Amino acid sequence: MSVDHLQWAKDHPFVCPAPFDSLSIRANYNKNSSLEYSCCCNFKIKDYQEFDRESSLFQALKEKMISGQSHKSCHECYRLEQQGLFSERLRYWLAYDSEKFTNLTKNWHNDCFEIKIKFSNLCPLSCRSCSADESSTYSKITGISTSFKHIEIDISEHRDHWQTIQKIITDAHKTYRRPILHLIGGEALIQPGSIKLLQWMEENSLSDKFNFNLTTSLAVNLKDKFLGLIEHFQHVCFSLSIDSVGNNYHYVRWPAKFDKVLLNLEKLIKTRSKLDSSYIFTPVFSLNNVFYIEEYLNFFQNWCKEKNFYIPINNLHLHSPDHLQIEILPEKYRQDLISIFEKCIEHPWSKHSQQDGFKFFLISSLEHLRQSSGDEALFQKFLKFTAEFDVRTQTSFKEFNSKLYNLLSSDHLEIYESQYQSFENFYNKKKHNLCY
Repeated sequence: MSVDHLQWAKDHPFVCPAPFDSLSIRANYNKNSSLEYSCCCNFKIKDYQEFDRESSLFQALKEKMISGQSHKSCHECYRLEQQGLFSERLRYWLAYDSEKFTNLTKNWHNDCFEIKIKFSNLCPLSCRSCSADESSTYSKITGISTSFKHIEIDISEHRDHWQTIQKIITDAHKTYRRPILHLIGGEALIQPGSIKLLQWMEENSLSDKFNFNLTTSLAVNLKDKFLGLIEHFQHVCFSLSIDSVGNNYHYVRWPAKFDKVLLNLEKLIKTRSKLDSSYIFTPVFSLNNVFYIEEYLNFFQNWCKEKNFYIPINNLHLHSPDHLQIEILPEKYRQDLISIFEKCIEHPWSKHSQQDGFKFFLISSLEHLRQSSGDEALFQKFLKFTAEFDVRTQTSFKEFNSKLYNLLSSDHLEIYESQYQSFENFYNKKKHNLCY
């Protein structure tokens, strides 16, 4: 994306591509097993009857944007941009090429409409930035899986939901010149609905009418059946949710191992001979991994050079939970992170022409770190959360996030250690009682 495009986005602070180019579908089992519709992480519609393509598909939101008005559902992006930070709205704009940018801003139309489907929240990972109602493994290790059994239910098993998905896919083929199917998770690679939909599209000669996107952690093995089904799509894009490297990766994406992810990544890029494909890293940086961002750049720069294959970064901003956000870091620890960001901005990989979005994230985050003072209450919440999660996962803040741990003051160390001891005693007592 050019500087001119970025300036246009800033000059039109209420206009976002999301409602014009995407529809996200997931289950909302807390509300009569209905489907939940969105165009981004914040805006939601519960009733499918609202989706008359000609009149009301996010129509009120679109009209407000075109007329230059704000919308209450977009408050999170407004808040981040007011602080000079990297919002989801800007991330969308930064991913647009010149053709798509011109088509949308001149005609308010997008030929590349993307349908994102989350069949369930079945997932083998318990990432520290996740939640019990978003990952089956997270709900189990936090001991509240009985309250969230619904998250493993695949929406393709529900007859009405399955028929709705079929209709949406069929309508997209008839309406858009270049529709996109995007499977998200949980982990899409282990969700039955993913294979079911790909098989149905192949049987109905729809695969070659669509582009295909997959968001995956690559923490599970790629099956030949899955790879065979996606060969028929026009183009395949892999969004790789790899947040860190080495032991810090294991800490952030427990219980996945970084070496296994690399093996799956190597297998994936070998499919290039069979697929018209592209690849992108989509990390999320939080207090759990941001101090390792230079190691991330060094590792993947060398890895890509060795494989003679370039993969750009288009990272996501963490907007929840707030106690993991980089912005809350207390002022007394910021200089170390500022130094890391300064190095990363000058890093050769950050200067690549396809890294505009990532570089903008670095620059905006650096300015925010210099100009704000953090949040002591939320940082203490981070320390307490970290202690509990360390006990649950048998991992170590001191060992696996040592760059931040070694900066902590005696007061902050005391908060972490006392919470760790307290929760360890509670956890051990609970296990003991279960045994008897």
